[in-house]
Amino acid sequence: MRTLIHIPVIHSGADMGSMADELSKKGISEFGKDFWQKHVETVNTYWDIIKLCCDKVKIDKGTVRIYQDGMVAEGELASKIIEESARAGSRNYEIVSGLIQKGAVIMQTEDLDLVKKEVEMLKSIPSSGPILIKLARIIAFK
Repeated sequence: MRTLIHIPVIHSGADMGSMADELSKKGISEFGKDFWQKHVETVNTYWDIIKLCCDKVKIDKGTVRIYQDGMVAEGELASKIIEESARAGSRNYEIVSGLIQKGAVIMQTEDLDLVKKEVEMLKSIPSSGPILIKLARIIAFK
């Protein structure tokens, strides 16, 4: 019998790459500095708890597969993406890296061209003007 463990991803600034500063500024301006700080603390606490749980998982080499949302590669390239993201501060990828070191295998879940298209769409939305235009861009995204 197989077991599926689903861990929802809550993105931190480190996961947002070049968009992190803009998103943080937007969060502070929309919700206030205190609220935004509490949000950041909540996300960090979430990943602290997930790490504690994952650290306790026993893995027989090759028996655990990780299906990471947005993963455009497998094998060596995936490992490189994961390590770079972990070094950049992504708690999510830090945990995935630890599981791989214990013997888990990362699986490709996304098509690179579609991910590139999605990122470009997401980057275009904040500067696209009024809310109706932003909504139209989201709806038109194919």
